[in-house]
Amino acid sequence: MHMYMMSSNVGVDCPQPLARDKLLSACMAHTDAAATVEVVAAVDSTNDYLLRKAAQPADHFVICSAESQRCGRGRGGHQWLSPANGNVYLSVLTPYAAKRTTWLSLMSAVAVAQQLKRLGVPAIGVKWPNDILYDGRLKLAGLLIESRRQRCVIGLGLNIHVPSAEPPNSAAPHCTALDEIVARRYDRNILAGQLSAALINAFHQANDASVAQLMASWQTYDVLTGCSLTVRDASGDFFHGVVVGVDADARLLLRQRNGQQRAFTTAHSLSIHRHKNA
Repeated sequence: MHMYMMSSNVGVDCPQPLARDKLLSACMAHTDAAATVEVVAAVDSTNDYLLRKAAQPADHFVICSAESQRCGRGRGGHQWLSPANGNVYLSVLTPYAAKRTTWLSLMSAVAVAQQLKRLGVPAIGVKWPNDILYDGRLKLAGLLIESRRQRCVIGLGLNIHVPSAEPPNSAAPHCTALDEIVARRYDRNILAGQLSAALINAFHQANDASVAQLMASWQTYDVLTGCSLTVRDASGDFFHGVVVGVDADARLLLRQRNGQQRAFTTAHSLSIHRHKNA
């Protein structure tokens, strides 16, 4: 997904370089799970970097954070622009498989939204399955979850800052960054560490919590329920209706005009026609 745009330069003076020890310390302050951190200057993508490590047995989580990505990816194979300008690009490799991968996707997004809310970012919500939005419409962060050899990689891209020297990205008119929203200055290493811990905790939550607990967490940040929506599925077919939530398997539920209800595990695109709070 294209993710950079013009910045007002509020909130960030100069990006702090990534520091492994500082990031790890911030992570360990927010989770009880064992983890290691690797920091790289440039990489194809942090997800691919950790997927190559999935064959190596481990009893702990592995976090990779990068200054930039050459081939950053979003869901559906979309490009995720990843310049070296102080944004967060990180991935977490789990030590074992997820029991409920569909819920892992949703809970990872909820965990990021919760952490951003704790840090004072207002009007944060999640568009199914895992786009983190500001004000229900502007994309601030996104996730890509992949599996290999019974292990999962949870990738996160978060826009903190984009230099004002960059031209507006006409391909991404619905994106934003932290320094477009809040005046507060965030320490990038601490922020990345806290978000890594949030993703680790979300993995355990998706594995261990009851469906009722997962559903309650999701409903707190869900921005789609009650919206009129057009869904294009993987086969290219279009479906129109109103979102009525998610089911026990974390599938998106769409009630069509004829009353028929459809459940979607994945969707190639989602077009919102009327926001529920509009």
